[in-house]
Amino acid sequence: MSEADLEAHGAVSAPVAEQMADFLLAGTVINSVNMPPVGPEEAPLLRARGLRAGDGVVVLLPMAGPLYAVMAAILRLGASAVFPDPARWRESLERAGAAMPLRGFVGTPIACLARWLVPTLRRVPLAFVAGAPLPGAVSL
Repeated sequence: MSEADLEAHGAVSAPVAEQMADFLLAGTVINSVNMPPVGPEEAPLLRARGLRAGDGVVVLLPMAGPLYAVMAAILRLGASAVFPDPARWRESLERAGAAMPLRGFVGTPIACLARWLVPTLRRVPLAFVAGAPLPGAVSL
């Protein structure tokens, strides 16, 4: 993991750990209304591109700092993060699409390219890439 990734991970994971501790110790629930400032740069970008409360956002990112920042931004918008089940990913994507509008996709550059091979993901109108810029996806 690069130094920048470690720094981003630390900046995001500390508040998330505090939120989890607050919930476990005091039952405090963190939601899009009272969420602390994690992912403040990504949320306005996602909103400006058209993501809204209630939208489903498919997330295909590794467990690292950018994942936590993206999750915080999605929750801040009131949208729902969708993590496909790796063992039954097609079925889980279809179920998620039936439950809510899948309007966003956030992934690594490889995941953004692979999304064109999956019909359910091809229908998702907004694509964001965490990493190297990629045509057809907005860089985070």
